[in-house]
Amino acid sequence: MSNNIRVKNFQLSESLRVYVERKIFSQFKKMFRGQTDVINVDLDIDLGTRHHKKGNIWHGRIGVSGPHLSLMAEADSSTAQSVIDLLEEELKQELKKHKERVDSIAKRKTREIKKAIRLDKGARLYRKGRIRNEGV
Repeated sequence: MSNNIRVKNFQLSESLRVYVERKIFSQFKKMFRGQTDVINVDLDIDLGTRHHKKGNIWHGRIGVSGPHLSLMAEADSSTAQSVIDLLEEELKQELKKHKERVDSIAKRKTREIKKAIRLDKGARLYRKGRIRNEGV
């Protein structure tokens, strides 16, 4: 798994780097245990001021890419740690949405296959009880 942290308009401190690794990168190591070599995690954090907002505004963007996986999250806040926390929550929601999408596609495909199978009316697989005309 390749982890990239890019910063803009400030120096990345050791404590912030450890915080990012603990909150975000360790989550992906747990989720993708066997596939960690093909997952790319890119984190961008910048310190800037917005035109209509007062004070320092921290902006964070994270992108996760892998085979059949592409997730993106963005957040703004007043501190760097709160931006990382917001990114973590939003990324969890995106990952949950992705998993539900994959499950629904699999269920839809199985329904299509089940409808495509045409069986004889005499082959009752689910009905209990006696079948009429069984001796004929």
